[in-house]
Amino acid sequence: MSSAAPYKVVLVDLDDTILEFGRIAPRVWRDLAPAFAAPLGVEPHALVEAVESAANAFWSDAERAARGRLDLAASRRQIVSSAFTALRLGEAERAHELADAFTRRRDERIALLPGAVDALRRARARGARLGLVTNGSAQAQRAKLARFDLARHFDAVLIEGEFGRGKPDLAVYHEVLRRLDARPDETCMIGDNLEWDIAAPQRLGIFAIWVDPDGAGVPADSKVRPDSMVRALAEV
Repeated sequence: MSSAAPYKVVLVDLDDTILEFGRIAPRVWRDLAPAFAAPLGVEPHALVEAVESAANAFWSDAERAARGRLDLAASRRQIVSSAFTALRLGEAERAHELADAFTRRRDERIALLPGAVDALRRARARGARLGLVTNGSAQAQRAKLARFDLARHFDAVLIEGEFGRGKPDLAVYHEVLRRLDARPDETCMIGDNLEWDIAAPQRLGIFAIWVDPDGAGVPADSKVRPDSMVRALAEV
């Protein structure tokens, strides 16, 4: 268990830190693949692999990813269309249907991670000021906050689509510290992305706690070293 107790300000990521979001994706693709693959004459596993490959290629480009995060549904259509092209399928309309089905199914399955809200309540109960720092579109992230009644737990909410810049841009952290009237040395950041939530705030002197849900540890090829690690926000 890691403690954020010494810190007057606690910054928290949203997706896959408070809400289960990105980790849902592989299960949803596997669930949808059989119904879409059969009429196309391909194996479900081949369709899933093609989508995963196209997604990896799409999100590996930092500039494209920054644009893509602001309209995930459109990005998903582009990814699935690329997968269909790789499989030599000419069903553009069907590609969009699969992408849209994924968007609906994944959104239905977004859920609070166990103990996450209790961790936020504990932090506030001891007098900490809380800031939410999340990438993504204003519409999508605000909808999640409303759906799970999360905004009330935070003294500041910084969303990429509203601020105009996203993690790991240090301007994001400078801005949320300004809004909370906080210094880096009295602040900790908690999140699941090694670059966005750990390496970036560490450059400013913010204590960074990495959420590693699988307990796999930092990848051997990563130069990022979290100040602390937990399996879930509930452990903080």
